Amino acid sequence: MSVRAQKREITMETHSAPTQKVPGRDVTVQEAMTRVTWLLDEACADLLGAQQAVDDCVTKVVIGEEEMRSLQKLDSATQIIEAVATILRNLTCLSTTWKTATVSTAGLYDGVKLSAVQQVLRGESAPDMTHPSGEIDFF
Repeated sequence: MSVRAQKREITMETHSAPTQKVPGRDVTVQEAMTRVTWLLDEACADLLGAQQAVDDCVTKVVIGEEEMRSLQKLDSATQIIEAVATILRNLTCLSTTWKTATVSTAGLYDGVKLSAVQQVLRGESAPDMTHPSGEIDFF
């Protein structure tokens, strides 16, 4: 397990967004892409931690073919998120127009249900989403 994964508590809790709309402010496209990339990097780190936890469990229990295919989907999803984050990072370096073009943060997170994601897109600190070990909330 990586040092970063060891330092983070693994969480699987989802946080619902508030029902009221929070007005957004304009940010550069580059700034917005940087924030989205950060979110993807964090999600990738969480998925890698989850993979490690699953791997630890799988070594103790025999799993069938169907479960193995599901675990391979977890690995594939992790790799896709990592690849998309890399592409966004590359895009932010390639285009100079994105350094001045602006978008509304409210438009960016329209339809996004996770309040933590909305907060990051608005430029606020993400809330602490760590939980004591052994606590898992899927919904």
